[in-house]
Amino acid sequence: MSSAHCALSVFHLNIRSLNHNHSKLLLFLDTLQFKFDIIVLSEIWGYNIDFYQNLMDGYDLIYKLPAKGNIGGIAMYISQDLDALPLDKCFLSSGERNKVESIFVKVKTKNRVFLVGAVYRHPNGDLAEFTNNLDILLNRLKREKVNTVIAGDLNINMINFQASAAIESYLN
Repeated sequence: MSSAHCALSVFHLNIRSLNHNHSKLLLFLDTLQFKFDIIVLSEIWGYNIDFYQNLMDGYDLIYKLPAKGNIGGIAMYISQDLDALPLDKCFLSSGERNKVESIFVKVKTKNRVFLVGAVYRHPNGDLAEFTNNLDILLNRLKREKVNTVIAGDLNINMINFQASAAIESYLN
């Protein structure tokens, strides 16, 4: 099976250490018998990351590791069949109270242009600050009127929206 009938196929998985779980990822993707255009991985961790540049034939790897420590990080395996341009100016702000890694890429398919974002928000960060930064980014993207896909792990327990004003604000 291929992604020929899709405008763009994107898959996300919280890998919780690419170094530890890369073989399980490859086995899982092989069982799907589907070639995704973009594979987003969150919590890649910072161990041996350069070793995984060529993990998947036909894909290029881009990633962003946490500024401090090895836990966290975000990555995209992008099909070499796509015309993809990483965007340095398009990202979510990160700080001491709100640690976030994000990557955004402009992707041209045969007949469409997409902006694809990969986001990993560390747990226990300031959700209100994250929501504000995400809102600013989404409003900017809305003005640019480009098809946008954002995938990743935001570490927000949305079941608790009634007990948390910050979660309710994020959902709204």
